[in-house]
Amino acid sequence: MKSAHVLATLGLPPLAAVALLGLAVAQEAAVAPAQAAPLAQAAPAPEEPVPGMGQLVIPSEQLRRAASVLGGSVAPSDIVVTEDELRRALVYQHGSAALESRKLDLYIAEEMQRQIDAGADPAKFAVAAEDIQAAMKDTLDQVTAQYPTLDPASVLRHNSIDPNDLERVTLQGKLFDIVFLPDDPREWPPTTTEALKSKMGEEFISKMIQGAAEREAAGTEASPDQGQGLFKMLMRQQLRGTLDEVADIEFGSDGLPADVAMRVNGVDVMVSEVYPLVRRTVSEADVQATIDWVQRTKMIESALSQAGNLLDPETAASAYAEHTAPPAEATLFPFEAIVRQFKGFPSMEIYREYWTLLESYRRMIADEVTDEALNGYMAERGNGMLNLARVDSEVILLSAFDFENNRWIENGWEDASERAGEVVAALRESEGEAWGELIEQYSDFWDPPAPTNQQSLQQAPAKKNKGRFGMKYRNELLRDLGESDFDLFLTGSSVADEIFYNIEPGELGGPFVGPYGYYIARVVSKLPPQRTTTIADENVRKMATEDYVATRFNAFARELSDVAAGE
Repeated sequence: MKSAHVLATLGLPPLAAVALLGLAVAQEAAVAPAQAAPLAQAAPAPEEPVPGMGQLVIPSEQLRRAASVLGGSVAPSDIVVTEDELRRALVYQHGSAALESRKLDLYIAEEMQRQIDAGADPAKFAVAAEDIQAAMKDTLDQVTAQYPTLDPASVLRHNSIDPNDLERVTLQGKLFDIVFLPDDPREWPPTTTEALKSKMGEEFISKMIQGAAEREAAGTEASPDQGQGLFKMLMRQQLRGTLDEVADIEFGSDGLPADVAMRVNGVDVMVSEVYPLVRRTVSEADVQATIDWVQRTKMIESALSQAGNLLDPETAASAYAEHTAPPAEATLFPFEAIVRQFKGFPSMEIYREYWTLLESYRRMIADEVTDEALNGYMAERGNGMLNLARVDSEVILLSAFDFENNRWIENGWEDASERAGEVVAALRESEGEAWGELIEQYSDFWDPPAPTNQQSLQQAPAKKNKGRFGMKYRNELLRDLGESDFDLFLTGSSVADEIFYNIEPGELGGPFVGPYGYYIARVVSKLPPQRTTTIADENVRKMATEDYVATRFNAFARELSDVAAGE
């Protein structure tokens, strides 16, 4: 029987992707054959030492200059960020999939042990090597069938799976089904029954059991070609969600020691377990981005603390719990999906660190968030964004990133800078008339091919058409350019905002440095807001306040960094 799985449509954010085997699992978690012991042990030491990140020292003089932005004059001590802290930051930024996989290992091990303690034969959980190899071959065959023009390894990477770890991902998926979702619902453990009952209702469980009994009496079984594969994948996702909801999960912000990445139901996942696996898959650009994140957040934390405006841990934890509490009314998107997919934060732990600083800043400037300030914001920025102004733009991207293979290009930034210079020179020489030729020749925006099998839970991403975007709202343009709220915080600037607010129809702008390289833009036309609203509308006031504070906070973060660097 073929394994039932669906590949995600390429180009979607990680949480939107439908992972192989229907599990949001990643490449990193090592899964051993079924035993009562934990499934994933610490990663074996590689033959060559994993490149370290050392420790980071932020000099007191830089911190003093940063604090001066808020009127502080006390010279603080150097901030020393240990190697464990830096490595954990890298894991939180680029290894959330690895942590998810390790968490899944622990769920499987916990349930497996529970069943063994209840009398189950440990041999029940064995997975034959030939079954794993057959499932891997089936996966790769489906990849090739769905995306015949792409390298299968590239497709796996787009689905957050390191091709070198396909075997253990496959084993993990099979173990999950054996432990939690055997084909006969009458054999489901109480954990599964209660979880699916809470999501789908008791009637669903009864119908599943009745259907299995009827098939047994008739001597038939459900066909995977009749939607059963997709249906089972949905059940896996529902079950995973419930397991996460009932688990006791802690991260660094909860006070874990620097060498512990995560604690799941009392079991520590050490940084040393996951760091080597994450580090081998990230580029030097990714490492530098992590260092930039740590420097910026530590700088802000120090400045706010010296000014007496940093939330204490207890207040911050309480405020964050309130911020993330489920709303009274049902929403289309879970909070984590909003944070990961729409705001672009690489993990909830990174978002929590950011939000704590943002909330500290918001409370610091609370008296400045006046009607006058918000009305000025609406006139300058908010009315266009909140009331759906649109811009028709074309953008040439000189990319440092290889989109097709989902990885950074070696010396990509240097090459992108050189090519940006060539485009600028050609535009000057032609007085802009060569734009159409240059966008075809140089622009690196990439549209993934549509899968031949359209079975997917996700809508295909909008075509980028070499950067000819057509009419877009501001947030649509932000996403098309590869930007996010996370990027805006790290850089303090936005290519989308430059295009949306500062370039007039018929004008060119750039090159701008953006998340993937250098961007050169041409605005074709603009449409004004579809309506005009004011902060007298409570919903408008709330959205305006949120963006006003976030915009000021990003500018504040950039100012601190510039002042600290003596710029």
